[in-house]
Amino acid sequence: MQQLTETMKQRVRDGASLAVGVGVLGYQAARTRAEEAQVMVRESVKDVRTTAEEGARKAWEQIEELGAEVRERVEPVIARVSDRVEPLIGDLAERVEPLVDRIQARAKAFRRPSVATAAKETVSA
Repeated sequence: MQQLTETMKQRVRDGASLAVGVGVLGYQAARTRAEEAQVMVRESVKDVRTTAEEGARKAWEQIEELGAEVRERVEPVIARVSDRVEPLIGDLAERVEPLVDRIQARAKAFRRPSVATAAKETVSA
């Protein structure tokens, strides 16, 4: 009976050792899978970042091309408008200047000193 008890104890120890060994192997396998998953996530993030940077770079290039195209189209229009507006401004200035001169002359006439102001000026002189 004692031998049976020793055999049972040994088998229980072997079973426990086997369970611990399987647990260790499972832990190591899980850790390996976690590390592999981390590598895959890093690579995915790197790929996404690269794709996003390339997309942003292409979008910026397209914006610059569009800006250049808009400038090429708008500058001649501005030049044509300027060519038409500048003579109008010059003509307007020629017409307005005489009116301004007349208004200033009339304003000076209204500013002539009154008799009381003229008398004060004579006394102080």
